[in-house]
Amino acid sequence: MPLVLQRLAAVALLCAVSAFFCSPARPKEKSPAVARGPARSELTPTGAAWVKVCFEEPQTRRQTCYTTRDFAEEGGTPILSLEAFETKGEESMLLRIFLPLGLALKRGVRIGFERGEVESGAFEACFPAGCYASSAVPAGFVDAMRRGGRLLISVKKLSGEELGFLLPLEGFGKAFDGPGVGPEDIAAEQRKRLQDELSEKAAAERRKLEAPGAGKPATSPSAEPPGR
Repeated sequence: MPLVLQRLAAVALLCAVSAFFCSPARPKEKSPAVARGPARSELTPTGAAWVKVCFEEPQTRRQTCYTTRDFAEEGGTPILSLEAFETKGEESMLLRIFLPLGLALKRGVRIGFERGEVESGAFEACFPAGCYASSAVPAGFVDAMRRGGRLLISVKKLSGEELGFLLPLEGFGKAFDGPGVGPEDIAAEQRKRLQDELSEKAAAERRKLEAPGAGKPATSPSAEPPGR
């Protein structure tokens, strides 16, 4: 997952600044309904599957796990990631979304399903690659996510245009209920994947060099005698 290591560093920074960023936010009012804006983007998940990462909060020393996955427009690079946080001892849970730049930050976000009430959220911090927004949701909301379906993330562009991102949740429940891995395991997996890719590229180049006729200089046309 191309954005996992970047997000691990950002999450660590946010948690170090304040335990608030890794704990459920204060109660907020729910939006009455999902906005039916004309612009919707159906994203596709990247990577092999959802990943559950567990770590200890620096401030509270309690274990926190988040289940995450990156999403991209079809055939493109990841533009959005979803993280569902669960902190030991807390009833409510935290959803955090990493979104691209160019959005109206004061407008915040709305997170829900394609029908029914939605949860409101606010932007927390921005980085060169994008901005984090979060929303504290009841356990029942995450239970609905575990059953699958599609999640709708509603935001507003700087131009005022409403934009919705649809995220498929297939496989989320299995990962959320399963065992987690540590941040160091994610880093090791990324290193191994990079090594495998480099080895495959090297093997492909070697096969090209060993192919019949490889390395022979191309025959250039004979030069015309001077004066012609």
